[in-house]
Amino acid sequence: MENKLDKVMDRIRKLLSLSTSNNPNEAATAAAQAAKLMADYELEEADLRVESGEANLDKIEQDVWYNDSKNGAKWKGMILVGVVKGFGCYAYQSKVRVSDGSIKSTYCVIGRSNNVRTANYMFQYLTKEIQDMCERAWLALRAASEASMYHGKHWKNSFLLGAAVVIQNRLIEQSDANKVAQAQSKGCALIKRDQAEVDAYYQRLRSQLNLRQAHSQSRMSRDAYEQGKEAGASVNLGGNAALGSAPRQIAGC
Repeated sequence: MENKLDKVMDRIRKLLSLSTSNNPNEAATAAAQAAKLMADYELEEADLRVESGEANLDKIEQDVWYNDSKNGAKWKGMILVGVVKGFGCYAYQSKVRVSDGSIKSTYCVIGRSNNVRTANYMFQYLTKEIQDMCERAWLALRAASEASMYHGKHWKNSFLLGAAVVIQNRLIEQSDANKVAQAQSKGCALIKRDQAEVDAYYQRLRSQLNLRQAHSQSRMSRDAYEQGKEAGASVNLGGNAALGSAPRQIAGC
């Protein structure tokens, strides 16, 4: 029989499937509803555990998300920071050698299994949404015969960074709002204890791997950056591989 979490995840998948819509506002609304569904589920489960005395059966895990480029992308890392904080997770960046001998950049995400799964859905949705927005904005610029003023690659990168910084900030704000709601729940003590276990798990891993802070610089077009910030503001957020080079802590995690 389908359990409560399966039903929540099914609803989230249906909501995020709207990311294929031509209307970005529909996909943005779906993201907000998905985040709220998961937060509500966690609160309800914690309250039930207070009454039953059951332990948290949602184990802490480490999941690997592959990037579509060798070195990843700074704007994706910024969105990732917001997503993992919004779902009580942690992340670091690393590189692995896959079966065909090539090296791929990865994000390693640590948290409760359900949160990691949901964060993955949210991350995939948001990165696709912002990429689509960027392409539409660039095509509009070309149609207006203004694209010749800019280098395409740098313009797009600036747009993506502008959108990512707004989304990251709003996801963190959402995380703060969730904490306020949790503080009013009778399961507040359990939620804090669960999160403390995740925090301790990550700190042990961080020490073992000697994670170093990631730093990068990007050439930016100010016009594109500001357009990206506007686009980001429109997103209404309510392997057996051998480890390659040294892992890096994602800035902000």
